[in-house]
Amino acid sequence: MSHKLDSFKKTAYFPTLIFQIDVDNANSLNKSLLNASYREKERDSKGITRSNVSELGGWHSNNNLH
Repeated sequence: MSHKLDSFKKTAYFPTLIFQIDVDNANSLNKSLLNASYREKERDSKGITRSNVSELGGWHSNNNLH
């Protein structure tokens, strides 16, 4: 049985959305976000295990931050 390549249908079941906006004073915002991340790591040093390797210094925040 042969198929033409144009007969295949592409369907996105799990799309990843990426939002982007240019902000004024981005360097200051990035520094603030980085500091907030470090504070969260200090608050919850255990975090959760995903693809991170804690023995190598990896850390993953809990997924209920939003």
